[in-house]
Amino acid sequence: MPPRRHLPSRPHQTPVRELRAYPRPETATPRQVRIGTALLAAWLVLLVGLAVWTGVEVHRLDRQSMLLASTGTTLTDTATGLRRLEHIPVVGAAVAAAARQVGAAGGKATASAATSKAGIDELAWLLGAAIAVIPAAPAVVVLGRFRLARRRERRALMAALADPARRGLAQRHLAGRAGRLLPYRDLAQLPDTSVETLAAAEAARLGLR
Repeated sequence: MPPRRHLPSRPHQTPVRELRAYPRPETATPRQVRIGTALLAAWLVLLVGLAVWTGVEVHRLDRQSMLLASTGTTLTDTATGLRRLEHIPVVGAAVAAAARQVGAAGGKATASAATSKAGIDELAWLLGAAIAVIPAAPAVVVLGRFRLARRRERRALMAALADPARRGLAQRHLAGRAGRLLPYRDLAQLPDTSVETLAAAEAARLGLR
């Protein structure tokens, strides 16, 4: 039986890290957080402006309600004038019937105008609130959770760096992160590549004090 030949083992391949288009809370710098907050503020201002503009445009539909209300008032006044002629012989009964019909039409027109105006006002508020709140709420929640996670990470790192028993682990953690996240030009300017130096550079990037 021929002897087995041992095939050369494949070199270990380090998995490629997934590139992210956005920073994670624990690696975000203060400048990135400020930029994100400013962009969110601009987005909120835009949404509020769009909501106000939509509300104003919807409120302009009140013109139809106002016209209907004016028609109802005119019909009511006409009915009031016709009622003054009810006592005229021969035609009084016909005038009274016409006055009742005109008055009823005027009352319906006035009631429809009030209902239409209330509906338009409610629609304007609902559309404005929907435009301002629905797109903005997820962004506010995401940024709030992002800032909260970053604050917790900063507090944990600062507490670990201040504790002699945990300082070494925190420095190694920061040093490893510095090798992955710091640009090469920043790494090349460091006096050495010791754990302490790399950790100090990453702490400065994160704004740890």
